[in-house]
Amino acid sequence: MVVVAGALAAGFAVYVRRQNAVTEELKGKLGAALKAAEKAREEESQRIAADFHDGPLQSFISLQMRLEILRKLLERDTDAGMHDLKELQALAQSQAVSYTHLDVYKRQCEMCQRGVPVEKVWI
Repeated sequence: MVVVAGALAAGFAVYVRRQNAVTEELKGKLGAALKAAEKAREEESQRIAADFHDGPLQSFISLQMRLEILRKLLERDTDAGMHDLKELQALAQSQAVSYTHLDVYKRQCEMCQRGVPVEKVWI
């Protein structure tokens, strides 16, 4: 009876060691996955910032410069100034749409990072 109890205790000890090894391995994999997810989040955030810098922000700066040119043009040639004004209005409208799309995409990315499934993200 003592031998059986000893064998059971030894078997249980081996089982516990294996479980501890598996647990440590899973902790390592979890840590690596968390680091990879954080890196992906950082990279996506940087990409979105670059898209914003290269897209709408540059267009808004260009729009400000063109508005200054338009002001001077209107002082000299009203008809040409009105033509440019219509072009600037169209540009401003398209940039507003572009910015809205970028903002929606950014929000969707943030929600997906919080664990909301992509098919349930609706903004």
